Amino acid sequence: MRIGLMGLGRIGAFHAETLAGLDAVDSLVVTDPVAEAVAKATERFGATAADSPEALLAAGVDGVVIAAATDAHPHLILAAVRVGIPVFCEKPVARGSRRAWRCCGRWRTAASRCTSGTTDASTRAVRPRAAPS
Repeated sequence: MRIGLMGLGRIGAFHAETLAGLDAVDSLVVTDPVAEAVAKATERFGATAADSPEALLAAGVDGVVIAAATDAHPHLILAAVRVGIPVFCEKPVARGSRRAWRCCGRWRTAASRCTSGTTDASTRAVRPRAAPS
């Protein structure tokens, strides 16, 4: 698979390392407004650099991970689903519930799939439990 990654900050760098280590990922295409972050990812993970999110979406990717700044999430999600590329977006989908619901409503009518992540700490199955007394 050829995977695109938008955003190379702290969580984006984590995703880059994870994706680069997966056997199923043959190629990683990255973009970020910070050129130094892109250069680091291309050197460290053998990723291909894209000059912009639009260039990344035109690079023949099979799916996209969005780990950019929160305010960019809705625009990037919708840009990807408009061209039929499946999306995984780091939480939150948007800043504020109205924006998030609007974005979700638009992607639900698209042909491609989209999902958003959540932190493990908020997942009931992995919350620490009190020791029995």
